[in-house]
Amino acid sequence: MFIIILIALGIIYRGQVDERTQLEARLDMTQKLELSYQIDQLNIKKEDLTAQLAQLDQQNVQFQSSLSHSLDAIRISDTLYQIASDNRLALSEVKTASGGRETVEKARFDTLELYIVALGEVSDLTQFVLHIISKYPTSVIESVNIRTAPDEAGKYNANIELIIYSYKGS
Repeated sequence: MFIIILIALGIIYRGQVDERTQLEARLDMTQKLELSYQIDQLNIKKEDLTAQLAQLDQQNVQFQSSLSHSLDAIRISDTLYQIASDNRLALSEVKTASGGRETVEKARFDTLELYIVALGEVSDLTQFVLHIISKYPTSVIESVNIRTAPDEAGKYNANIELIIYSYKGS
């Protein structure tokens, strides 16, 4: 009877060892699948982060361009006020349109469009325009419109549209 009990315990033990081996194999396979899933998730996350980084880089470039445009506009406006003062003119308005880019003969140029309203004598207005051209040789005066009748103070009003081109590389 002792042998029967020993054989029964051996069979039970063998069944438990087989079951444990199967469970360990399943656990190992589950861990491998989980690791594979985590790697897939990390790869997806990496792709998302790479796309976000590219988007942030693009936004940074746009912000730097916008900031550069604003700083250029401020510097040029200051210079225009100084030129006007040197020519005994008053600027009642200096507006900048949004900056742009133009391609001329395969070279890309940043552009800054300005609208200026100046008050003064016609000869001073003429000198003002000539000084702008000499100060900014890459500028193009698109139009100058001088009102034919002076105001109450005897000053003429000139509306000047100016585009300044600058080359900062491609």
